[in-house]
Amino acid sequence: MHRILRLASACSRQFVAVMFVGSLALVAEAVDAVEVPDLYSAEVAIDPEDQDSRDTAYERALQQVLVRITGSEAAAYSPELRALFPN
Repeated sequence: MHRILRLASACSRQFVAVMFVGSLALVAEAVDAVEVPDLYSAEVAIDPEDQDSRDTAYERALQQVLVRITGSEAAAYSPELRALFPN
C-alpha cells in the first residue's frame, strides 16, 4: 500500500513540475521586449576649458545612464553603483 502511495505521490509531483515548466514557457512567450534606443549613451553640456566641468558632466551622464538602465532614480545616488565607477 505504501509503495502505491509513494508511486502516486511521485507521479503527481512530476505532473506538477511539468505543468509548472509548461506554464512558464507560455508566460515567457507572451512577454514582449521593448527596444530602447541609445540606452547606454547620454549627452550633457560641458565647458571645454574647465576640467571640473568635464568631471561633473561625466558624473551627470553616468547618472542618466544608470537611471535609464535600472528604471530607478535612486540608482543615480546608490553608493554601491557609484563605487563601480570611480573618477
